[in-house]
Amino acid sequence: MIWKRAIRYVTRKRSKCLLLFMMLFIIGVFILSTLTVKRTLRVSEEHLRESLGGSFEINVKYSKDNPYYHEEEVEENGAKDILMYSTKQLSSDLIKRIEEIEGVKFCNGTTETLCQVEGIQSIQGTIALDEEFKNLKKMVATNDSKTNEDFISGKVKLIEGRPLTSKEQGAVLLSREIAELNRVNVDDKIIILDSSGKSVPVTVVGIFEPQIDEKALDMVTAYDKLQNRIYTDLKTLLNVEKQDYIYGYDKNTGNDK
Repeated sequence: MIWKRAIRYVTRKRSKCLLLFMMLFIIGVFILSTLTVKRTLRVSEEHLRESLGGSFEINVKYSKDNPYYHEEEVEENGAKDILMYSTKQLSSDLIKRIEEIEGVKFCNGTTETLCQVEGIQSIQGTIALDEEFKNLKKMVATNDSKTNEDFISGKVKLIEGRPLTSKEQGAVLLSREIAELNRVNVDDKIIILDSSGKSVPVTVVGIFEPQIDEKALDMVTAYDKLQNRIYTDLKTLLNVEKQDYIYGYDKNTGNDK
């Protein structure tokens, strides 16, 4: 009985029913379109995050609002200077804990210092330096060169040998220019001098090449040139520095999935 009434009503009120049907159809299409667009945007966002990657940095703060920050007056060759350091640094255990966080793909620790390499000439920069600083190299310690910021950004590229890993000790990466200038090959041993002038032997495990061209008018010291950079492991840097206040990294760079 009810169905018959409904059929008669629809038959008599065709225009109203057609209008109601069209409204419901349009609303349904609008809802489906909105859901589809939202899903497409979510998928696109995920793909974009995967291709670009999200990153974060954790740095040691070298200022007085860091409770572990210290300043110490030092004197060298008759000149006084202020040594600034933090007794709390970023440890390898911290890197492991960060990498265990859901969504974090990797975490790379770095710290750096200047060093002297026995018998290895440098490529001179555009800023003149005193004789004692001309052959200094910037040593960058990393727990994994594959995830180091310089390598993943394309600033430098490993072209021979193998990358550095977290299990390294006594291993370095040299630039192609320095290797050719000093006739050094992969698996050769070179000597880095520690802070007291003692020898720290290391093995060249890989050769990298800078991917950024320096401009002719760029003002840069020899030790800041990418060609003179030495990548190594943390244990080697600690053997060279031999300072109680240096035991870890001063910067951690993380990347999500």
